[in-house]
Amino acid sequence: MAALLFRSRRAYESLPFYRRVAPQIPPTVWEFHLEFATALQTASLETRGGGPRASAPTRASDERVALMLESLSELARAEQAAPLPRDRARVMVSRAFFLRVWGFPLDALAELHRALAIDPSYPDLGPIAELMARWLRDPTISTQAMELAERKARSRTQPGPRR
Repeated sequence: MAALLFRSRRAYESLPFYRRVAPQIPPTVWEFHLEFATALQTASLETRGGGPRASAPTRASDERVALMLESLSELARAEQAAPLPRDRARVMVSRAFFLRVWGFPLDALAELHRALAIDPSYPDLGPIAELMARWLRDPTISTQAMELAERKARSRTQPGPRR
């Protein structure tokens, strides 16, 4: 149910289900922690309703921050459990994008560099890290260029079947 709700773009509603099953998931199942972290991050930014009256399901900024902190804890569990360098890099890339969204671009860039250090062959990560570094030096780089690069890399970090 947790995954079904999350994949139906109802991340906030999925959280009680993730929390209920989390204690039964073996700590070595890093993919669960990555997916749960992504659901938490998504829920922290999720809005309900459309149009000019859209509102956040979370009621206060402290609840949003709590969700983000919980997400970072789940990412730490995922990184610790990930068996391969590519798997740990996926977790780091996810953390980098979460940090950038929350307004911590230097920390995000540091995470991208950590990911590159453990997996230099990670697809497209070198150019994305360079683009982020250039954006930090020159914030006039278009938001669209940054978002396109992030979408490209994020498609490689989404939980799913191993390749």
